[in-house]
Amino acid sequence: MFWSELGANGWFGKRIELPWARLLNSFTVTDGSGNTAACSFSVTVNDTEVPTITCPANVVVSNDPGQCAAIVTYSVSFNDNCAGANLAQTAGLASGSSFPAGTTSNSFTVTDGSSNTAACSFTVTVNDTEIPTITCPANVVVSNDPGQCAAIVTYSVTFNDNCGGANLAQTAGLASGSSFPSGTTSNSFTVTDGSGNTAACSFTVTVNDTEIPTITCPANVVVSNDPGQCAAIVTYSVSFNDNCAGANLAQTAGLASGSSFPTGVTSNSFTVTDGSGNTATCSFTVTVNDRNPDNHLPRQCRGEQRPRPMRSDRDLFGDLQ
Repeated sequence: MFWSELGANGWFGKRIELPWARLLNSFTVTDGSGNTAACSFSVTVNDTEVPTITCPANVVVSNDPGQCAAIVTYSVSFNDNCAGANLAQTAGLASGSSFPAGTTSNSFTVTDGSSNTAACSFTVTVNDTEIPTITCPANVVVSNDPGQCAAIVTYSVTFNDNCGGANLAQTAGLASGSSFPSGTTSNSFTVTDGSGNTAACSFTVTVNDTEIPTITCPANVVVSNDPGQCAAIVTYSVSFNDNCAGANLAQTAGLASGSSFPTGVTSNSFTVTDGSGNTATCSFTVTVNDRNPDNHLPRQCRGEQRPRPMRSDRDLFGDLQ
């Protein structure tokens, strides 16, 4: 502030620094005879300078291990030409807080004693980069359910994530509680969290067909020889079944149904084998009895040799002429 003042030696200028305020300045002049005169005026200094404020750059961090958040510290600085400015946070979380996954906006305002203000803002982004966990059961091996070419199998797949909202999806195989067919079924699962992080696991369910197939042979067969034959045509049926398709029947001894069975006893044996190598067997006999008089049987059936035809004299000696 500058003004002029009349002194004993004339006018002179005077400059002083005045604080922000409204100040009353009073002056009195007195002459040598004691006569006086006075005047006064006020000086008002207005603080119109805006304070300064500086926020940090936007912050991007990964979540703290096992947490759906991260501890973040930061600093906001400010200054003013006059003392006494105050800083206030108008949005967001304080430095040192646990910031949740996602983006948090943080805003600050500084106000000085003359109500001049300045503001700044920045964001804190916490990225969930943690992979969820997933656990499949160990490989499952069971036998087929009785009479079935399959088995009901139940199992459990567990998963967890540092942030809520993860989803489990089966990408291959059969659901728990399903009827798993004989053989091996691969089952695969994937868990995906809200940030797109994934984890996967898989296991197999093996159903072993341990059930023995069934086979039924006829009762022993006893028949008489066919007329004029030293044997008899015999037909029969062998039945079999298995819990799984594809079993095969094989005759391991004897003659096929519809064959000519010789007199006496013929043993017939059969084996059924399923696709898993399980087997079952049965057997029966076919007895052909000689029920006809001997003179009705062929000589060879009676154990006799067929007689040779007699040679004639001509055969022996030829024509004698």
